Amino acid sequence: MDNQSLKQQIEDACNNLNQFFNNIAVLLKDCDRLMAEEGYTPFNGNTASYEISRSILNPEGWYPSYFSRAYVPEESSGYEPVDKVLFISIFLRYGVAGCHDVFMDDGTPLIVGGYIRPDDFDGFTYAGWLTKSWFWKDESNNISNANGEVYGTYKSFKNVKEIKSFAYPLGNIKNTTDIKGKIIERLVQIDSDDF
Repeated sequence: MDNQSLKQQIEDACNNLNQFFNNIAVLLKDCDRLMAEEGYTPFNGNTASYEISRSILNPEGWYPSYFSRAYVPEESSGYEPVDKVLFISIFLRYGVAGCHDVFMDDGTPLIVGGYIRPDDFDGFTYAGWLTKSWFWKDESNNISNANGEVYGTYKSFKNVKEIKSFAYPLGNIKNTTDIKGKIIERLVQIDSDDF
C-alpha cells in the first residue's frame, strides 16, 4: 500500500467517524430541545457521558458504546435539590466490542430513558453508567417485544434510592416526531409517577 492510499484510507475513516459522532450529537441536541419544551434543562451542561476503554488490548472499546444526557426541571438548573434526575442514553453496541457488562441477544441499538432518584441530592454525582440498570436483569427479559418497547426494573446503589427505565429500539426512531412520542413524552410521564 502506498502512502497516498494509506492517507486516503485514514482520511475516509476519520470523516466517517466524524459524521457518525455528528449524527449522535444532532440526536442528543434534538432530545435537549424537546426536553426544554417540556421544562427540563441538561444537568451536565453541553457534555454527554460515555464509557470507553483506553486499553491497547481492547481497541474495539476506544470509541464510546453509549452516550448519555441527564435532565432536571429548568427552575433548578442542577443546583437546587430535586427528587429525580431524568436521563436519555443511546446504547450502540454491547459485549466485548462495547459495554462489557451489558448484553443484548440481538445487539439492537437502543434509546434508554428513565429516572434516577438520589438518596441525597447534595452528595449525588450523575454518571452515565447508572443508566445501564435497564440491562441488569435476566437476559430473556431485555429483548424488544412486538410493539418495540421494553421495560426496566428498580435498582438501588450507593446514594441512589431508585432507578427506573424503559428502552426503545433506535432503528424505530425515524424523525423528531418519533423521538417526542416514543421517548420524550414517556420520559416526562415518569416525573408524574405515571410510568
